[in-house]
Amino acid sequence: MKRKDRNLYSSEVIKQKPVVWTNRGRFKLFIAFLLLFGPFVLFLKYSREEELKEIKFIESNYRLVKAKIVRKSTYKGWTLTVEYSINNKKYRESDGVTSNSLKVGDSIWIKYSKSNPDLINIDLN
Repeated sequence: MKRKDRNLYSSEVIKQKPVVWTNRGRFKLFIAFLLLFGPFVLFLKYSREEELKEIKFIESNYRLVKAKIVRKSTYKGWTLTVEYSINNKKYRESDGVTSNSLKVGDSIWIKYSKSNPDLINIDLN
């Protein structure tokens, strides 16, 4: 028997059975999806809540300061790294923005927390 003939014969022997979903199989699939995607969803939710807490903390007691854009990156959105000085101490922090119109070297006003100057909010509105 030639190799080509064997391949034809073997493909005739293998027959595909239609998939029949049972309730137990559906339940197992649901649990698998929960185990795979549940932690990711919880991580995103937790990250967003922490970001909102930080913004609320900054907004509760802030000052404005002029900052210089020293780096601009684009990974899943735009992030600006800025340098600013408070009480003769230099800070370098990053924050996400929704506008891509700014360039490295531009000066912008940022909000910083009076109690923790490392926390900033770049609000371009």
